[in-house]
Amino acid sequence: MMKLVIILVILLVISFAAY
Repeated sequence: MMKLVIILVILLVISFAAY
């Protein structure tokens, strides 16, 4: 369960970095 949350957070950070 926790790994899914961490993955979502990482994806958000990458999205902001790419934006």
